[in-house]
Amino acid sequence: MNQTSKNSFSWSFSRYNLYKFCERAYFFHYYGSWNGWDTYAPELTKDAFRLKHLISKKLWLNIILKKSLLNAINNKPYSNNTLAAEFKDQTYKVLSSDINSISLEEWENDPKKTCIDELYYKENSIEDVIKWIRHETTEKIKIFQESKLLCKLSNLPYPAFSNTSSPLSFTMNNIKVWCSPDLTWNYHGKINFLNLNNSNGWSFLAGLNMLYAEQCHKNHIPSNTVCHTVFFDKNGCYTVYGIRSPKEISDIITDSSEEMRSRLTHNQKAYIENFCKTVKQKKCQTCRFKAICLKNP
Repeated sequence: MNQTSKNSFSWSFSRYNLYKFCERAYFFHYYGSWNGWDTYAPELTKDAFRLKHLISKKLWLNIILKKSLLNAINNKPYSNNTLAAEFKDQTYKVLSSDINSISLEEWENDPKKTCIDELYYKENSIEDVIKWIRHETTEKIKIFQESKLLCKLSNLPYPAFSNTSSPLSFTMNNIKVWCSPDLTWNYHGKINFLNLNNSNGWSFLAGLNMLYAEQCHKNHIPSNTVCHTVFFDKNGCYTVYGIRSPKEISDIITDSSEEMRSRLTHNQKAYIENFCKTVKQKKCQTCRFKAICLKNP
């Protein structure tokens, strides 16, 4: 880890969501865990760093699908397979690697390795979790292979894909804002953003992608930007194109950033007592930080 790195404030949809969920959980994730990779860090910091990397089964599934799609596209110039076949191969490779890592409990020595919160908190057995992910992955592979979207992506030339690995960022009102489309491509003068998303925030994420296009593309025209949001259900894979207003999202970023920053000191330090716990016990039951939160009233 780069010792010169700084924990500077920035805004993202995940930050915003976690802050609304619980300020204390937000503190543990973005501030209390900072430097938790260091051998000599306090135990609470190390614990917070470990817990921030826990993921749910559903999020794990989405990560597998996203990573496999990116791998398939990045391998496209070197493979004789169709994109559908390559996607299937890559998905099983990613799945196998993750299952092996979980079975060996590699997360014990490296918190960034895959660890499912249901396993960490002993809410499910490893056999049940693996059975679930294998079933869900197999089902989603079949659905996605037969989708119109994958067929469309298969017909795109590789140079059209402008971002297949990193989150994107832009600066707005001196705030660094992150957005994380799962895939972007530019073809026939149109900028395309894709999110594989089953959450309630899909239209917000699409609007955030549109806001990025407005901020970072000088010749941006709204009609030349397409935001694809893909959903899976039992009947197949379908794409929707609705977005929240970029102006509305811009206002939310400005207002929420001001509130989130108000929890910091004048020199941008974060102290646990300045971040309130939620009063809703149901939230605590699903929170990944519950193992340490109860110890710190």
